[in-house]
Amino acid sequence: MTGRQRRLHTYIWLVIAVVLPILMIMAVKDLSYGSIISQPISDKTEPATALVLEQEMLKTEIITASGTTRLQIYVKKPIQHPSALVYTLNDMGEKDLLLGQLEGVGQYSFDLPTAINGIVLYDAIRDMEIEKMTFAWD
Repeated sequence: MTGRQRRLHTYIWLVIAVVLPILMIMAVKDLSYGSIISQPISDKTEPATALVLEQEMLKTEIITASGTTRLQIYVKKPIQHPSALVYTLNDMGEKDLLLGQLEGVGQYSFDLPTAINGIVLYDAIRDMEIEKMTFAWD
């Protein structure tokens, strides 16, 4: 290596050493971890009504208290799909409103704007339904 090549090599590695951590920090700061919530739905003593539906992979609860409705999803087994999006079902049994994404085993909570007929887990990458759950209201 000549002296000119050595200097150029040093400068290139210095630029990479500065730019690469900046790019990594910019990529990590935009990740969202807001799906998992561990706060109670209400601090009041008003009784909450719940609709519970359980399957092998997940358990869902629709909790209504003090005028708000919340969907709790407990993922019991790892989801074998790279992208698991949660959609509400409309009256025709088709996906309607996107609620959020499931990222692994754990508890997820989503606020519901209206009463829903059910949910569907959808893999957007493979363009297929993972699981469909319909709710029977009394």
